[in-house]
Amino acid sequence: MEVRPGDLCHGPDCYGAAAELTGPVRVFANAKERDRTNNVNTAFSRLRTMIPTQPADRKLSKIETLRLACSYITHLDTQLSAVPCLVS
Repeated sequence: MEVRPGDLCHGPDCYGAAAELTGPVRVFANAKERDRTNNVNTAFSRLRTMIPTQPADRKLSKIETLRLACSYITHLDTQLSAVPCLVS
């Protein structure tokens, strides 16, 4: 079986870079991934606070957050486009 980069592999034929990491290197890689995940989750939490929802305390999923953020940005852009420019 040929394993290519990007393939999902769960067997003895899987020899990706992550499978080769052991000991302290694996621990470091895991810590780095946890930090990355925490940063992404923090960014989503901050984005959720910027999007109006009903009810206000409803926690949106990541995909709902992204979709509503896009919709909200489009709405705000439409609102700004409707206002005549006062600066010459």
